Amino acid sequence: MSSPARPTPLRDEMDQSVAHLVRSVAEGRASLVRPGCPEVQALSEAFVGQLQGVLRLARVSGVSEAALGKELRELSASLARLHEVVGSVRLQVVEGRVYVSRRRLALHRSPHIARGLQRDLGRHGAGGLIIDGALSPSDCGRLALVLALRQPPGADALGELVRSLESAGLRGVRPLPELREEVSRSMEDAVLGPRERLGRAAEDCYAGLLRSQLPDFTGLRRHLAAVAIELERDPPAPLQRLPASPFAAHCLRVTELALLLGQALGLGGDEVQELGVVALLHDTDALLGAEDGPEQGRERLSRLFLRQRGFHPSRVRRLRALLDQHGDYSDPRGPPSLQGRMLRLLDDYDNLVRTGGAGLSPASALEVLAAGAGGRYDPALVRLLVSVLGKYPPGTLLELDDGRMLRVLGRCRGPETFDKPICELVRLPDSSVPRQASTVDLALDGVVARVVQPV
Repeated sequence: MSSPARPTPLRDEMDQSVAHLVRSVAEGRASLVRPGCPEVQALSEAFVGQLQGVLRLARVSGVSEAALGKELRELSASLARLHEVVGSVRLQVVEGRVYVSRRRLALHRSPHIARGLQRDLGRHGAGGLIIDGALSPSDCGRLALVLALRQPPGADALGELVRSLESAGLRGVRPLPELREEVSRSMEDAVLGPRERLGRAAEDCYAGLLRSQLPDFTGLRRHLAAVAIELERDPPAPLQRLPASPFAAHCLRVTELALLLGQALGLGGDEVQELGVVALLHDTDALLGAEDGPEQGRERLSRLFLRQRGFHPSRVRRLRALLDQHGDYSDPRGPPSLQGRMLRLLDDYDNLVRTGGAGLSPASALEVLAAGAGGRYDPALVRLLVSVLGKYPPGTLLELDDGRMLRVLGRCRGPETFDKPICELVRLPDSSVPRQASTVDLALDGVVARVVQPV
């Protein structure tokens, strides 16, 4: 019986990198504790009830620390606890139903709360509020005073409310229009796919960051969960509407790759969604530092994220990933966090293939990443990305031996189809364009003659 082969230095390095990756995943799972929905529900109902109570008292006796001191302190404390759990608080009233961060509240025993809120907001032409941060008791008093005021007839109620909030120093409070003003957008959302809805939410998020507003993390996670399911389809459904800005399009491509890589790592649903959040936000330091430089952008991003009250491990990991994503795997001080290493790899991959970047074919981009494994990139993550995308990653143009031209649609389905993806037929052998869309499964039909490099 022959003795087992001696391990090679390369094999040792591979084993060590995989073991390190497994430990990182285990540590991330151990510290991931998400607040449960019942807790959010209870906090939301307490906050809404106290807000309506303060508004009712404000109409009767006015607002002052002496008259409503206790009520304002309780409202401030409830909002602070809710903000620690969900981030920006989105309150909306629709036809007698109250939603907080898009969760419908069970207020059947207190219907007067919904009616009162709808009346108090409706007189200003508003259907809800977005509160980006915790409010002090004094801030709560000023908010109640603004909402308790009656608007003069014929006034631009919603615009006047915006101006009143700004004059009261409540820049972190924004009114939402009544539902009838959002019907067209809601109807469009209904026909868009999960990826398009995520794209719209991402664009809103980036616009808010430029106004120093915290993202709606709960809403983003909900969209990311739907996209993660969508990406499990093979091939995924085509995009119906591309993001308006190249910045958003790049971030969404990196996010989709992150979701695929997280699923391949065996991460749980919460972990995959959290990875998607940091991928969506991975370049926002450049967005915020467009005028003053990336260092100022990172400082601004850090200060914005530190406005979230309370401590939670996921918030620390999120901020750390956004700050250390530019670090090398071989850094003598130690490699970046797992999420940071993934962002570095996937961001560079998209920059290598996108128009306006290096413009390489996806297959050539993977070769560049492989050459940097162990230096810039985590070798285990590079191998995992190759196994997820396959020999011909999505977007690769292929010419078959019969002259047909294909564009790869699907990711790798397994070892036996590593070089046989599902593709879209883009050109016939006579160089004409097909009259109708059709797909080709290279596991069943066709032999690749060459990879067509982008022009």
